[in-house]
Amino acid sequence: FKIVENYLLNTLAIIKKVAIELKLTQSQALCLNAIPFNGISQADLAKKLSIDISTLSRNLNKLILQNLIFKE
Repeated sequence: FKIVENYLLNTLAIIKKVAIELKLTQSQALCLNAIPFNGISQADLAKKLSIDISTLSRNLNKLILQNLIFKE
């Protein structure tokens, strides 16, 4: 379990570093990381991230404004 714990902590550290460079919150960076290249519905993404739709929508709107993602 220690290996898994270290892996998760290192992954979060990388996401945090990238978030800072992109001027994103860690939550926005986690959203960006969770979106597959072929897309995902907001409902499925909310379930995947275990966050409510309103929180997800705010995060996604920020990512859209920065041209990091787009909606179809």
